[in-house]
Amino acid sequence: MPSIGTTRGGPTRAELQNTKDPNNKWYAGMFSGFMVPPTAGAAESRNSNDFNWASERGNENREGVEDDNSTVGESLDALGRDLGSDMRSLPSLDEGSLEGSLGTLSLSKKVALPFSFLNPKKTETVESVVEKKINNLKSERSLTAVDKSVPYLQRRLQPRPPQVYTEAKKRTTPESIVDPRRHMLVRELRDAVAKYGRFDLRCANITAALGDLYDEIEDHIQAIRLHKDAVSVFTVKLGDNDQKALTARVRLGEVQENAREYDDAIGTYYYVISMTRALDGEKSPKAASVAMKMAETLRKKGENELAIKTLKKVLKIYREILGDGHPKVSIVVDDIAKLYVSIGDYVKASAILEQVVKLKAATMGATDKAVADSLVDLSSCYECAEQYNKAMKNLKKAYKIQEDLEGEASDACILTLERIGVIYQATGHFKKAAIAYLGVLRGRKHALGESHPTVADTYFHLAVSLRESGQEDKAFKCMKQALNIYVGEGKNMHDVMMIAEVMHELGVLHTLKGQHGESIKMLKQEIAVRSKLGQPEYPSTAEAMKCLGQAEYESKNHARALNHLKDARLVYEKAGKTSDIGYGEVLLNLGIVFRAMRKQQKCRDALFEALTVFKNAGCDSDHSLLSKTLTILREMGHRINI
Repeated sequence: MPSIGTTRGGPTRAELQNTKDPNNKWYAGMFSGFMVPPTAGAAESRNSNDFNWASERGNENREGVEDDNSTVGESLDALGRDLGSDMRSLPSLDEGSLEGSLGTLSLSKKVALPFSFLNPKKTETVESVVEKKINNLKSERSLTAVDKSVPYLQRRLQPRPPQVYTEAKKRTTPESIVDPRRHMLVRELRDAVAKYGRFDLRCANITAALGDLYDEIEDHIQAIRLHKDAVSVFTVKLGDNDQKALTARVRLGEVQENAREYDDAIGTYYYVISMTRALDGEKSPKAASVAMKMAETLRKKGENELAIKTLKKVLKIYREILGDGHPKVSIVVDDIAKLYVSIGDYVKASAILEQVVKLKAATMGATDKAVADSLVDLSSCYECAEQYNKAMKNLKKAYKIQEDLEGEASDACILTLERIGVIYQATGHFKKAAIAYLGVLRGRKHALGESHPTVADTYFHLAVSLRESGQEDKAFKCMKQALNIYVGEGKNMHDVMMIAEVMHELGVLHTLKGQHGESIKMLKQEIAVRSKLGQPEYPSTAEAMKCLGQAEYESKNHARALNHLKDARLVYEKAGKTSDIGYGEVLLNLGIVFRAMRKQQKCRDALFEALTVFKNAGCDSDHSLLSKTLTILREMGHRINI
């Protein structure tokens, strides 16, 4: 009996390519993004038996990222040597349960759902835990709108804001420190007002310091009010053109920017620029410095073209007054390049960033941290332009510098190594991706602890890479660890959604191991969780239905398989995605099921429709799904040549 084809769970290259948004260009604030190579082969879905998953997974000589002999390769090799021992340290699959710091994840078949947390009073299913988490996250019901400036691959593989990855090391100033400082400043201000009067400069200085404290604890309304009071006093006492008054006004603009009152901040900066130019001349470096702040505010507001125009004026002044070798020149050029990336001009951005790297290397030294930062920015530009060889080359150079300066456990090294893993995963080098993710996992656990949800993210992506490289048992262990953390420690909607993603992966892994009954249970749970989350059915639920149809078919439940595949087809049609490779795969699977049920005409109709989808999608005769479709049609007596 032929085996149904299936696209496996997680961020497959087919899904990434079909869902890619051409407008996604820039990750605001982090300047990083990933796109997927637009190759027809990348859109393939692999199948359980006929398409020889194991041989495809083992092939590491993919297009997209070439090997090199750089020193960072040696670092990755060292990680690879430890991969086996690290995986062996995970709980054994044969023990029946996973012991962890969060409790025991039961594998008992007595419960309605295969995975449940045990406590002395009652047994809760994952589904009920998810429902409770959703109810506790009502404030996040209306999920944050997708940031279209973030490339799809970046949103898919690294959905958390960059600051979350190191949040354990960057805590807000505790109240035990803030309160004494606030009380001290208030007391000083009260005494100064009583002694000198409210409009004394000494009172203004204390008022500004108190405003800085409120800005630090993100009470922006109070901070703005206090800084406005300070500016008023400095202006009245010293005059608009006094440097202290202008400095106080710049600080007011910074607080307004922190409060996201961008129009007010731009107005404040512009006033200072105009006044400074009137005092020092049009080419004043002081005015240029404030103009840089205004350009950053314009960027945050989304006015990228105006920000570029402003920075070009600043660059002209700096080059003329300070010279090309001054660090400020390279900083401005860097910012201009980032803005070109944000508007999608990758050619111009990469050309600028190449010069920035050379300039920083010449003025600061080839191993300076600033050079590594620019190399990371340059790699991001190449990623957006889908030039993965160049992106990887620059990331490895940056990693080597960061490792030498800060050590492999540093935040910068971990983030860069993760991006290396993302590119390897997106381009099909799954063994290398697994090695990179293993290094990231060690760093995350050291920085955030064993049970942080971000650690679960890394377990998840490590598991996907292990599964794709044919190491299903290790992938299974990592997925269990991820599920354990998400269910026990998940705190936001992303964590709850990742429970569904993990369930899908576990369902796929059960299918790979021939455990179709377990796969069916897991995929049904996944669909139930996605329904509770209120997620749109396309693409994730449709993918689960497709995999569920395969599992039912392999269990010889043809009628159920047919129903699930029809449901999946309907989802694609409602979403208007009938040109997707995934839709063609559903049709192919329907044809296989119809053939098993001896419904020859329906089988032919489904297969010919699938053939049309694959041909229109640009698949050649070597494409596994197209080849499978042709083989079945020829077995049925149809003479077809491509």
